[in-house]
Amino acid sequence: MLFRSAEPVLPFIRELEAKVAKLTKAVVTGDVTVREAVPEDFVSGKTDWSFSVTGGAWNDIIDTTIDEGKFVAIYGVVCLDATQTAHLLKIKVGGADKRLIPLAVAYDGSDKGRAIYFGPDEAIIIQERSKLTISVYADSGASAVNLQILAKVGEQMGKTIHKSYYGEASTTVA
Repeated sequence: MLFRSAEPVLPFIRELEAKVAKLTKAVVTGDVTVREAVPEDFVSGKTDWSFSVTGGAWNDIIDTTIDEGKFVAIYGVVCLDATQTAHLLKIKVGGADKRLIPLAVAYDGSDKGRAIYFGPDEAIIIQERSKLTISVYADSGASAVNLQILAKVGEQMGKTIHKSYYGEASTTVA
């Protein structure tokens, strides 16, 4: 089941954070942090959610292997373009299709925004060292799509998030 609003799935997202933390804690030593995914979690050096595509074709916008000691739980997608530039989003883990999402639902003209949230028990949890491929079918005239992947990332404290002097988590500054 897909949702246009985060409200029905907020309790589920909190449960998902706890599940990701537990899975991560089982494979790393020390403190664990769970945070929102950033583009660099999926494409090394990437700082935004824009992806070059060939119109009228399937395009792998993310093709990566999840780092050792890291778990990712995908729970939705946000279509950042003002107009629809992609029709379908396909998520594969380890070469197996996990979800095919029609993106037209995000462009139905309502005032709910352009986000699609997965229902409870529909999050896709990707374990460390697993292959993740996310593809989009782009419009014939499209050259880029802007899609934010909504995901929680569990990892050892210190990889991206560090404890400050006062013991609070703070983001790494490059």
